[in-house]
Amino acid sequence: MILSFQCQNGVPCIWAMVETGFVEEERSFRLFGTGHPIEGIPKDRSLYYIGTAQQSQTPPLVWHLFEEAKK
Repeated sequence: MILSFQCQNGVPCIWAMVETGFVEEERSFRLFGTGHPIEGIPKDRSLYYIGTAQQSQTPPLVWHLFEEAKK
């Protein structure tokens, strides 16, 4: 389960709760900056919004994280 998406020490990070007794599964994520087009998503896939994080630098950056999954 994804708990949070934030910047830690200037680096975008995903925090997740993991059940150690379960079989591992691969998950795909896409990161987009504010003002950039969301392109290249295959027609059989959907994007599910996870969260937004701000990276403090000059100029500041705002990132939006989505999980990519089959429809």
